[in-house]
Amino acid sequence: MWHVLTTDRTTTLCGVEKEDEPRRRDATDRHCFPCMESFQEVVEAG
Repeated sequence: MWHVLTTDRTTTLCGVEKEDEPRRRDATDRHCFPCMESFQEVVEAG
């Protein structure tokens, strides 16, 4: 799953620790909707 990382690159906008997300090479790319919504809010505010 694709997440948006914070500027310190240790956590995501949805609060998931980067290392907590399992790596799956066989999985289909998916986006984290909470991260995408937070990112959209930041872009629209800027």
